[in-house]
Amino acid sequence: MESSQDWAPPCCALLDTFADWALKITKPLMPSYIMWTAGAAPLSMLLQAPVLKAQGIIPMKASEAEKLKPVEFPCIPPLHPLDFIDTILEPGPGHDRLLVLSNNILELASGVLVNTVYELESSVFDALNKHYQVGAPSSKFESILSVGPLLPLSVNTKEESAGGVALKRDPVLEWLGKQPHASVLYISFGSVSTLSASQLIELGLGLEASEQRFIWVVRPPHDLSPEGKSELHQYLPPGFTDRIKDRGVIVTGWAPQVQILEHPATGGFFTHCGWSSVIESISGNVPMLAWPIQAEQRMNSSWLVDVAGAALKVRKGFEDFATREQVEDAVRLLMCKDKGQALRSNVSRLYELLHKGAAESGSTSRNIKAFTEKLHRWNDRAYSA
Repeated sequence: MESSQDWAPPCCALLDTFADWALKITKPLMPSYIMWTAGAAPLSMLLQAPVLKAQGIIPMKASEAEKLKPVEFPCIPPLHPLDFIDTILEPGPGHDRLLVLSNNILELASGVLVNTVYELESSVFDALNKHYQVGAPSSKFESILSVGPLLPLSVNTKEESAGGVALKRDPVLEWLGKQPHASVLYISFGSVSTLSASQLIELGLGLEASEQRFIWVVRPPHDLSPEGKSELHQYLPPGFTDRIKDRGVIVTGWAPQVQILEHPATGGFFTHCGWSSVIESISGNVPMLAWPIQAEQRMNSSWLVDVAGAALKVRKGFEDFATREQVEDAVRLLMCKDKGQALRSNVSRLYELLHKGAAESGSTSRNIKAFTEKLHRWNDRAYSA
């Protein structure tokens, strides 16, 4: 058996967001941090959930929220309830779970590590630090630190590797390499979210009518019956794949998203606004069309459209369904019109902020260094205990 001198006792617990239940075990023993994989603004909303509950603002059905005015927050700009994290807004098991998560973080966590860079959300971090008096002796939190992005900011599109993992030359990238500069729209709603069958048809017809080049990652619709249509041509518009074959590529499996977004031929990203996709698009200097579906994606969309000016909304207001005309208009605005140039200018500003924060001398490196220095101090205490 190894002696106690051969191993280091744990000095800190770093927990996934939804492993918050473990805080009750780890906090009495050691400093305990939560790893938050979204941005700082959704974290701010999560921490305010108990206050929103006490004020009677949440929970409510989306149909009731539509008539309300934006809600004031201490750390982020006013936000309409329909742009809240969906499970915070609406009643149900998800709502109850996020309230438990919020209370566990507020009462037990030593701090939070956030998957973003300070430069992108500096006003939110400054407000969080002030509101919760982070680092003060009386504060609940020792630190709230940006340590992102938790993904490689660049890949070599000329080499058959990404993030050190060998990749075979992808036919999508081969096709992309033959297209003009900034001429291709990339469409993907992530690996989880799917659209209805009727929405897939409208989206396809809108893309076709826009007459733009595109790469579309298509998932089967979520409202298929168990014996539903399983072939691609069965849930896209009739004859669609034949009509667009000279200017469009349909992907039904995995797509090399980071490489696509970094490719000079890519001029826009039609996205569900998941945080990783947002960061990847900014890293590729690519403006976006925002189509949020779930979780904190409406918050991300609101920031991209109303604050950063790096994206356009596809659907009007808070509608869940987009017509082919709305899709066509949004795609043309992004890819062809002066509005697209303004979006490109704004996303370039975000690109500079992201890469500044993620650079070797940037805020993320400084924060990780500060956190590891704390780890060394905690480790020394653990050994001496």
